[in-house]
Amino acid sequence: MTQNNNETDTEKIERLKKKIEKIKEDKIENEKNLKGLQLSSRPTYLVGGIFGLAAIYYNIKNKKTLAKFSLLSSGLIIFSGHLIDRGEDKPGSILAGCVSAVLSGTTLASGFKNKKILPLALGSVAVASMSYHGFFSLYNSLDKVKDVIDSHNENAKLIKEEQQQQQK
Repeated sequence: MTQNNNETDTEKIERLKKKIEKIKEDKIENEKNLKGLQLSSRPTYLVGGIFGLAAIYYNIKNKKTLAKFSLLSSGLIIFSGHLIDRGEDKPGSILAGCVSAVLSGTTLASGFKNKKILPLALGSVAVASMSYHGFFSLYNSLDKVKDVIDSHNENAKLIKEEQQQQQK
């Protein structure tokens, strides 16, 4: 065994094994943080998909600048949905709302100026997204509300079953 910087090969291997284990633990922890597709992030993915399709359309029409702008917008909106799915509701909804606000202004202005239907449609989608995420950040996540309602319904069902068993 050779010594390199006062560390033997065996010690290096052990140190690297510990690093690998730490990385695996971090990956598992990150996977636990990802809640899955949340009810409140679905509109975000929908809007991101619409702007992704617009990027493809603009790319086919050789409007490279609009395609890049739409693709960037799509990526940011989809990333905000990912943030919401990770449990970071406020930053995710703020990012989606801000991107939607910028998009609604620019696409609606372009649509009215050039009298084109696609920018007007995209602007309408962006306004709807901005409105949704504006109200979303003011209130709790739809998923939390749904969980509370489901929990209440489950408790009510259990109480009703207990009452029926006591009557028998």
